[in-house]
Amino acid sequence: MLHDVPIRYMYYLKKDIDINDIKVQTEEVEFVKYMTIDEINEIIKSDLMTKSHAIQFNEMIKRKKLVR
Repeated sequence: MLHDVPIRYMYYLKKDIDINDIKVQTEEVEFVKYMTIDEINEIIKSDLMTKSHAIQFNEMIKRKKLVR
């Protein structure tokens, strides 16, 4: 499992954005990455995401009824 970053946040956006336009507070955020639902599911299947984050992601999928 990945434990190199103590806190990870996932956001679902219903808007087209250019990831290069995102401004991060570098003291608090190391990087931002766009990933598809399928890519995140692959990380979960590969056991590269903590169980609690995987549960959070799957709950978000259920509640928001995200589509691939």
